[in-house]
Amino acid sequence: VGPKYCEVDLMTTKHNEAYGVHSLVGNSDIDYSETESEETRDSRTKPERKLTAVDGIAIVVGIIIGSGIFSSPGLALERCGSSGAVLVAWSLSGLVAMQAAFCYLELGSFMPSAGGDFDYLQRAYGERMAFSFAFFNFFVSKTGSQAIIATIFGRYFEAVIMGDTNSLVTDDGSSDAKESNTSKIAAVCLIVFITLLNCTGIKESAVLSMVMTTTKVLLIILVFVFALVYVAHDSESSKTASQNLSPSTSFNGSNSFFKFGSSLVACLWSFDGFADGNFLLEELLHPIRDLPRIILAGMTTVTLCYLLINIGYLSVLDKQTIMDSKAIAVQFGDTVSDTLFNKGKNVLALLLALGVSMSTAGAINGSIMTGGRGFFAVARGGKAPRIMARLNSRGAPWAALLAQGGWSLLLLLLPGSNFASLLDYFGPASWMYYAFSASALIKLRYSEPDTLRPFRVPLYPFPPLMVICIASFVMISSLITQPLYTSLALCFIVLAFPVHIIMERNGWVQEDGRGRSPSATSSTESGENALHEKLRHDVEGTF
Repeated sequence: VGPKYCEVDLMTTKHNEAYGVHSLVGNSDIDYSETESEETRDSRTKPERKLTAVDGIAIVVGIIIGSGIFSSPGLALERCGSSGAVLVAWSLSGLVAMQAAFCYLELGSFMPSAGGDFDYLQRAYGERMAFSFAFFNFFVSKTGSQAIIATIFGRYFEAVIMGDTNSLVTDDGSSDAKESNTSKIAAVCLIVFITLLNCTGIKESAVLSMVMTTTKVLLIILVFVFALVYVAHDSESSKTASQNLSPSTSFNGSNSFFKFGSSLVACLWSFDGFADGNFLLEELLHPIRDLPRIILAGMTTVTLCYLLINIGYLSVLDKQTIMDSKAIAVQFGDTVSDTLFNKGKNVLALLLALGVSMSTAGAINGSIMTGGRGFFAVARGGKAPRIMARLNSRGAPWAALLAQGGWSLLLLLLPGSNFASLLDYFGPASWMYYAFSASALIKLRYSEPDTLRPFRVPLYPFPPLMVICIASFVMISSLITQPLYTSLALCFIVLAFPVHIIMERNGWVQEDGRGRSPSATSSTESGENALHEKLRHDVEGTF
């Protein structure tokens, strides 16, 4: 599945320029930070390349492993009905997310721009379809996800600062339960702090992502290790693990096929963020070489972590406890402490609550970082207010970040805003756009068969077709089970089209999608010409 470098087709590069896409093709070892001209480093239009593959993996893993694995296992188990079926659901979700990541890998490798889905949809279906994604992403998907993550952070962080975890495990189970004022304040402070941190520059926030990602992986390993110790403690402690994980009993109580399908909604949400690495392509030192490594290593790490932590939960907690708890990590800590420790019963639960708080902080950091750069790329293309295309002296898109943070805060503070309503609002529709991007890959394979693609999806067309089928199933299931919130999200998507028409008629968007002034275009083309000469020289030297 590795990239193939056979030739450099400068006609393909010119073809990409016509779509406003800065294509980077050729030898994977080229240091793009050295080949770009100084003029293209203008602090207002071009981000600097600072990130390594390790940074990218940390960011992607940090985005994916967030509040999902600490909030959705109970819902997934309830819909599956058995521990064996839920482990299959998590494994299948990892496979689906991996196939979707492969699709984004091919799209991103021959269109390495920070615009992500916006660029893919624009190239395949035109400007209005691309604008609908940007509109939906800003007002529903990206900001809604950040509001949810902040809500989970506030809930766990409240337990840490109050030193009491009882409120997290004695809830009545209502999905409409209101968050406390302390929890809301903590959530608001998190969004404000992470937004301002990202305004200081991407390298600083990338360091935070690496620290938070390490913390999250260690937290999951800690849960798994304590589960092993708990099971080995005595025969009484091992009964739960035997009942939940034994091959002969683990599938007892499994629900119907369609119930199993609905559980994928909760599991797939926990993998959300698999495509966000593409938003960092313009800031990776070696984008073509590193993107496959980032996706493969990141998705494998996440899937293994999710399986380990679910096995840990099922080894200690009975199925009903998992389904009823709204803070499963804290419930896990309390149960283990009761058996293994005579003193300091709440210490482990509080440590896990602190770990979950840091996990969600890392997830929202990665989401805010990539989201801001995605909106920046849209504005740079002339499809959003021009001020959102501004970069500060540190190379950060400060205006896009502040606008994103402001809307996230509004969603967080709306009356009735909670975990369940926000998830039903943005989750299913987000997978619909993943399906649109997967279909864009198929369309571009037919409409541009000669375009150089450094990476091609293996087993094509199975991956994009699988993504389209699963996303359609998720959307149909959600319309049946949660029609109100899913329909509201669909209304936002439909609204994007008349909004684009109005903006186009009033001259508020650029018709060519590039959004460049003549001087900027000349400057960029000068840098691209230098890059092409470097590519030609390296390839000729190789062959």
